[in-house]
Amino acid sequence: MTQTITLEVPDDLARAAAAAGLLTPEVLVRLLQAEVVRQQRPSTLSRARGLLSGASAPPSDDEIARWRDDRRTERYG
Repeated sequence: MTQTITLEVPDDLARAAAAAGLLTPEVLVRLLQAEVVRQQRPSTLSRARGLLSGASAPPSDDEIARWRDDRRTERYG
């Protein structure tokens, strides 16, 4: 099943998006999919708060560095 969406955007944004090749159905679907996934992931701040709010000891500098490196690898490859 699919949905048809009509989108109103300012002319300058539409021109810039079209020039960048972003106004194709395939690209718009990928952009929407990526945003849905991004919004479903907890933010870095909320994850950090969760780590610090528990009864366990705070993470060590090495654990934080490994976590940071893992996030960078996830994001940038």
